[in-house]
Amino acid sequence: MSQPPPTPPAATSPDRLVRVVELVARWVRERHEPGGGWLRVRGFLRLGLTVLTLAYAVGLAMLLGCLEWVGERHWLLSFLLYVPPQVWLLPVFPLAGFALWLHRRLLWLNLAGVLLVLACYMDPEWHGTATTKRPVLRILTNNIGENNKTSLAPFLKSEQPDLVLLQEATSRGHAYLKAFPEYYMAERSEFVLLSRWPIRNAGLLPILIKGYGSVAAWFEVEWQGQTLVVYNVHMASPRRDLYKLRGTGLLVALAGSWQETGRAEEFQQTYAAAWERRIGAAKKFAAHLAREKRPFVVAGDFNMPNHGALYHLFASQWPDAFEQAGWGYGLTFPGYTLNPLTFFGPWLRIDYVFAGPGFRPVYCQTEPGRRSQHRAVAARLAVEMALPETTTDRLEAAE
Repeated sequence: MSQPPPTPPAATSPDRLVRVVELVARWVRERHEPGGGWLRVRGFLRLGLTVLTLAYAVGLAMLLGCLEWVGERHWLLSFLLYVPPQVWLLPVFPLAGFALWLHRRLLWLNLAGVLLVLACYMDPEWHGTATTKRPVLRILTNNIGENNKTSLAPFLKSEQPDLVLLQEATSRGHAYLKAFPEYYMAERSEFVLLSRWPIRNAGLLPILIKGYGSVAAWFEVEWQGQTLVVYNVHMASPRRDLYKLRGTGLLVALAGSWQETGRAEEFQQTYAAAWERRIGAAKKFAAHLAREKRPFVVAGDFNMPNHGALYHLFASQWPDAFEQAGWGYGLTFPGYTLNPLTFFGPWLRIDYVFAGPGFRPVYCQTEPGRRSQHRAVAARLAVEMALPETTTDRLEAAE
């Protein structure tokens, strides 16, 4: 009988190490040769990275477009409107890192994404103070409800406004009047107006949101022989509803998109209904302003970012002072934050001055640096309408 072949001796550790070194050396020699294994792998990696980068760029553009022009009309987009815009740039970091290694031309697409968010969507303004020979109306607005024990006084003194509109200022009007006795003062519910001209009448608009109250107060100011109507605004905050979508809340709501019955659908419907009430109140308020025949200005805390259907509802009819005459991003909320993506500062612009017919914004400045929840906004509006000769007694021309 023939004997079985002898079993080869087991490879020793040095033999294994030699084989590994030989494989690495062969890979180094062949990686640049046509048909080399590494070139095939690198080609697949480049293709995958190109697909991912293109998908990110297209998806980002579509998302920002939907946020801008649909916004509050869809429950999910209404939530995403309040997310720091810098979040949409997080995929750029890994994509750019791999592009540096595999396909450097894709860095241009990454740069385009950064510019799309920072230079287009966040909408910085580069206006200086416009010169005008017309009289100028100076306005300042601030929600002082959660001011973190900081004072509005330095900014107020530097801007020297003719009208100061305060929100969440219940029972605080007399304290401001004592600090600034050169003003007249009127207070309605949470709304306070300080005016350099006499305030003849005031009231709350009968536009209510359930569980919140009126969205604005009106003040009639005796202004150069005629009545100027000042609308002091505080739209209902969506904060409580937004908090419901944090963490697992968003997953529960998303489940309702393909679930016909059950808790997820009910959760989504409740959230959407809350937004419908806010949209309805905003439309009623805009319709009220459209019917106003007297000179008027509108300012306050609108609780709406400068994107979405609600913002365009107002900005399409009355000039947004910051958009027309501001500088930078004009972010007002939250005034202080622990978010490193936003450099520990605000990421939303939700406080506005809108110019009524006959007024043209020539200057707008957001209060810098104060750690209040809302930063104040100061604006100057050139008076383009015909006024009595006594106008120059109170209104100063912008320099």
